[in-house]
Amino acid sequence: MLPVNIASSLFVTVLVIALVLAYFCITGFLVRKKARLLWIPTLVILVSGTLFYWVAYGKGGAVDPFPRLVLSVSATIDLFLFKLNTTYGNFTNLFYQLGDSREAIIAHNNLITAAGLYLCAIWTTILLVVHFLARRVESMAILSWRVLRQQWGNTCLFIGISPESLAVARSLPKGFSVIFIDLPSADFTMNKLSVAQLLRGLRYNSDLTETVKDILPDALVIKARAPLNRCLSSDLFKDLGLRKLNKWMVRKDTHVFLLSSRFRDNLSALEKLSGWPAHIYCNAPREGLAQRMELAAPHGNIHIIDASFLVTKTLKTLTDLYPVHLVDVGRDAKGQPGGYVNSAFNALICGFGASGQGALAFLYEFGAFVGKDKQQSPFSCDVFDKDMDAISGTYRTGHPGIDPQKVHFRQSAFGSEEFWETLSSRIATLNYVYISLGEDNLNTQAALDLLTYASRHRNTMERFVILVKLDRPAAFQPIIDYYNQCLGGTKCIHTIGDINSVWTWDNITDSSYMNAAQSFYKAYSISSGESQTWEDRDNAIMGKPHSSDLSHKLEIRRKKSQDFANCFHAYVKQALVPAYLWEDPAVAAGIPYQMQDNRHYLGPDKETEEILDYLAVGEHIRWVSSHEASGYRVGPLKREDLMTHPDIRPYYQLEEYVKHYDWVVVKTTLDFLRAKKEHRNDPT
Repeated sequence: MLPVNIASSLFVTVLVIALVLAYFCITGFLVRKKARLLWIPTLVILVSGTLFYWVAYGKGGAVDPFPRLVLSVSATIDLFLFKLNTTYGNFTNLFYQLGDSREAIIAHNNLITAAGLYLCAIWTTILLVVHFLARRVESMAILSWRVLRQQWGNTCLFIGISPESLAVARSLPKGFSVIFIDLPSADFTMNKLSVAQLLRGLRYNSDLTETVKDILPDALVIKARAPLNRCLSSDLFKDLGLRKLNKWMVRKDTHVFLLSSRFRDNLSALEKLSGWPAHIYCNAPREGLAQRMELAAPHGNIHIIDASFLVTKTLKTLTDLYPVHLVDVGRDAKGQPGGYVNSAFNALICGFGASGQGALAFLYEFGAFVGKDKQQSPFSCDVFDKDMDAISGTYRTGHPGIDPQKVHFRQSAFGSEEFWETLSSRIATLNYVYISLGEDNLNTQAALDLLTYASRHRNTMERFVILVKLDRPAAFQPIIDYYNQCLGGTKCIHTIGDINSVWTWDNITDSSYMNAAQSFYKAYSISSGESQTWEDRDNAIMGKPHSSDLSHKLEIRRKKSQDFANCFHAYVKQALVPAYLWEDPAVAAGIPYQMQDNRHYLGPDKETEEILDYLAVGEHIRWVSSHEASGYRVGPLKREDLMTHPDIRPYYQLEEYVKHYDWVVVKTTLDFLRAKKEHRNDPT
């Protein structure tokens, strides 16, 4: 039987070993699951070591508490730097004594305890280094393995982790492999190994890295060794320490996303990647340099996206909130819609940043209607921004066709005296308000203030909508619902801008509407004598003589944009006409692809022809408005590079053969609506 002292020593040894192993397991689990929580065991070791050395120094003769505390903390920090202090001049006997006396056993236990703390501290340091460095080695090994197995096709590569990139990744259709590159923060650097530098390694992971693992367990997250702003050479992935990713860039089925909010970093990275065939989606303002880089891309594979662009697209998908539902549609004696409107459309935009500019583009096009006199019905939009003087000049220069009689830019903040004076004069007939002032709480407060004001100064809340941009609408939805019910009696306030709804694969690529837009054009193209696909049209445009490559690309982009617009505007036309007009195939069949006998419609019913005529005039009004909102203006020649078009003029001034193009759009729209209904009713 062992002596009591020796048994006690053995117990302490086993206990320390067990605690050390438990510490290893717990901290190893933390690194895999929640690496940011490593500060907790680190603090435990720091406190435990400080207390241990406090006692040791006390027994060694240290009396003054302040030096004793400083020495205790310093000795504990040394543990993390691979240094175990067990000698203190003449106090070595606290840790080293021979024999099996009680004093020797205590010294042995002290040494075992110090060794346990030392091992835990070393393990913590190793984990921090591994967390900072070994993930890089792991990332390079994974990439090498995937290259070896040639696993690089049909991949979405996200450079940086952000809420926007997560939203896009979540919306991807099946069949895509997803790779996230976890970038260090923009101010991260590592010149030498120190405790401070190692602790900074805790912040090396993006805050959203754990979210990636939660919502996209099959996604691969790899480490980069530098932030984008430190990548100075022309080889971006070499600077990131991920040169093998260049294997992915040679493939057209690779999609690269640069979705950081740091536009300058995105454009710098885009410049280095622009020569590769892979498709690249870059978050940057669509005007200026970014747009020019998109047009100059040799493979036509660069896609510039920003809040304005995506909000405009999202607005087009909200068919229930189209302006056509907020105006008085003209009707015949039977109550059937007649293809025109009887009332003006009045809008107000609060905040003219990227989102507000996108809203104006949408309203300017989809709020353009034909009146009973076959002229454009009145349209008015007041745009408020506290920095309007700094914004409107550039905007007007880029959009010279915008009618100043329709759009009024006001240098005034929301809530200013001018704002309330303007609102008071328009509130009775106001139809549509768009709010994008910045932060979600500010936007919500503005929306509630406007709803309160409207409830006091309008006779009815019908035909009145407030659309407020909120990145995180769920947090404010309860209060919005409450005020909608109490003040509006109906749902007046609607939200837009939820990252998970705006930043989606469909919204960025138009994938869900691509087939419809292509089919729309294919049917429409018969008017030129031969059915064409997008590819046929693109090849024909690029083959035009006496015109620049830039002009060709601009023309292709404009025409594709119109194909998508025609698909969305079909729902506007649907609201303006009786159902039989598009449900009966004979109506669309009565519009020939080419004019016959100088007639646009060959059917026998004059009332139907009159409604179709309203639709054709309205289509031209929409077409003109969409071009003006895109930066085009009237000119003697169609010049894509100068953004001029001779047909940007009133319908009655057009030649008859030009008018017939609008009739063909109407014909294709009726077929489009009928086909969609038949598809919905088809049980297969």
